[in-house]
Amino acid sequence: MFYVAAGVHQGRVILAGGSEHHGLAAWDLDNGAVLLTSSLEEDDRPLWSVTSFEVDGQLWFACGGDYNWQVSLWGPSGGELVELDSSDRGAVLSLVGGRLGHRTVLAAGGFDAQVALWDLRSRERLATFSHLEGVGVRGLALTSLGRRPVVVGGDESGDLYVWDADGSLVTILNCHDVGIWTLDAAVVDGRTIAVTAGEDGTVRTWDLAEGRQSGEVLVSGKAKVLITRFGGRQVALAGDRREGIIRGWYLS
Repeated sequence: MFYVAAGVHQGRVILAGGSEHHGLAAWDLDNGAVLLTSSLEEDDRPLWSVTSFEVDGQLWFACGGDYNWQVSLWGPSGGELVELDSSDRGAVLSLVGGRLGHRTVLAAGGFDAQVALWDLRSRERLATFSHLEGVGVRGLALTSLGRRPVVVGGDESGDLYVWDADGSLVTILNCHDVGIWTLDAAVVDGRTIAVTAGEDGTVRTWDLAEGRQSGEVLVSGKAKVLITRFGGRQVALAGDRREGIIRGWYLS
């Protein structure tokens, strides 16, 4: 199982995930109960991205994959998978859910070189970002740039895009000579920082307001990256599944 996410529901830790050969499944890690299993039909559909988030205090998961741009929602309180309305085509490679300004949203990107944005309360599509040059979207993040809520995306050509919530393009940065594998972004000490992991095995940090690289090039293999807090400070973590090593760097 390559793609997993976790969250807390009624004081219990819930894990959900899948792989290229298995649809979404979920477990209660406190008692080991299986909360969701995939049908035989779903087992044949690849799953390439899973994320977790809260909507009005309730835990939800989103998953995507397949070849027909299917994005589904599932909550431990909700029971069945719910599909979001979509007219796109191509596999979903990246998902992120969370706050974007005053809304709780889900962003999805995939092989069709587009990013779709939904309001998770109404489940209506808010915008579609289509400025990418015909390559897949491998990483997405939600953050703010100054007082402006923005969506950050990385593509398979190595470019990083920043969009307004309405889909208008703010800026493009060339971050890697090869594709961006994953990314994350956050406000660190008043600066909006993006961390990108490339297919060249490097991890790089970027000051999005100034549009430049911040700090040295880090080496971590083909990694999944995220920004979190450790010991009261914000850190970037990169996990290389081939080496089985997690590396961390302080961002402040």
